[in-house]
Amino acid sequence: MLSYIFQTSLALLLYLLVKFFTVWPRRMFNFLGRCRPPFREKGQHLQAHLASSRFSAAVISSLVEFQEVQLYFVGSIQVAALISFDPSNPNTGSSNSNSFGTALLNSVITNVLGVNGVYSILLCQISLQREGMHWWYIFALMTIVFALALAIAVEGEALIPPVDALWEKFKGDEPVPACGGNPSPMTYCGLSIIPAEPWGAGTLFAIFGSVAYVGLAIDQLYDGIRARFPTWADKLGRRCHDSKATRIVRRVWPWLRDIYWFGIQAILLFSVAWYFAVLLDASSEASIGDTTKWSFGQFIAVMVWAPTIAKFIYYNICKFRLHSRLATTVFS
Repeated sequence: MLSYIFQTSLALLLYLLVKFFTVWPRRMFNFLGRCRPPFREKGQHLQAHLASSRFSAAVISSLVEFQEVQLYFVGSIQVAALISFDPSNPNTGSSNSNSFGTALLNSVITNVLGVNGVYSILLCQISLQREGMHWWYIFALMTIVFALALAIAVEGEALIPPVDALWEKFKGDEPVPACGGNPSPMTYCGLSIIPAEPWGAGTLFAIFGSVAYVGLAIDQLYDGIRARFPTWADKLGRRCHDSKATRIVRRVWPWLRDIYWFGIQAILLFSVAWYFAVLLDASSEASIGDTTKWSFGQFIAVMVWAPTIAKFIYYNICKFRLHSRLATTVFS
C-alpha cells in the first residue's frame, strides 16, 4: 500500500507538471485570445519558454525513468498475485496473516495494485507518447503489464482467500484452549481498514483501459511505420490525398483526435486520483503515516521510488543539456 501511494503521487505530480510545461498555458492563452488576439501570441512565447526550461527537461526525463520503474514494480506484483494466490489453499497469499482483516486486506491491496496501478501507467504512457516519445521497449512492457491486469481483473474475487479456509488455518495455527480450541478473538480485528472497491471496478478497467490501450497502440504503430517506412507512408498519403472522403476526414479528424485524448486522460486522471484517495484513507486507519511504526519492508518499499526523486533533483542541478537530448532522441 505504501509503495502504491508513492507511485500514484509521483504519477500525478509528474503528469501535471508535464502538462503545465507543454500544453496548458498555451491553451489557456488561446482561449483568452478569442477576446483579445495579443493573448494568443503571448501564450505561445510563454509556452516555448517553459518547454525549453531546465525544469521542463528534468520533469520529462524523470517521467521517462519513473515509467520504467513503475512498469517493473506493478508487473512484479501482478506476477506474484497470479502465482501465489490460490483460492483452494489458504496458506498462499495469506501465510503471513494473523487475522481475517489482514488476510483480506493483503488480497484486496494486491488486487488494487495489480489492476488499478495500471491506470497511472496508462496515464504516464499517454503523456510520453503525446510528447512524441515512442519507445518500443517501454510500449512492450506496458502491453505485458496491461495484459496481466486484465487477467487479474477477470480473476476478481478468486484472489481473496475463502473465509472457511482461513478459519481452519487460524484454528490450526494458534488454537486457544480457553476458546474451545478456536482462534483468538483478535483474529477478527482489522476488518475496518479494507479499502472499498466500487461496483464493477474490474469491468470498468477492462473497458476504459482497453480503449486507452487501443489508442496508444495505434499511435505507436503509426509512428513506427512513419519512421521505418517514410517513402511508403508518403506514397499512401499522396494516393489518398485527393479523395473526397479524405478531405472530410482531414476536417473532422483533428476534432475527434483531441476529444479522444482529452476524454481518455480525464478518465484516467480521475481514476488515479480516486484510488489514491481510497488508499490514503485506508493508510490513515492503518497508521501507515507514523514512520516510527514502519517495518523493514515498508522502508524498502519507499526506497523503490528514491531513484526517480533523486534523479529529478540531479537533472535540475547538473544534467539539463545531456538528459534533455537523451529524452528527445532515444525514443525516435
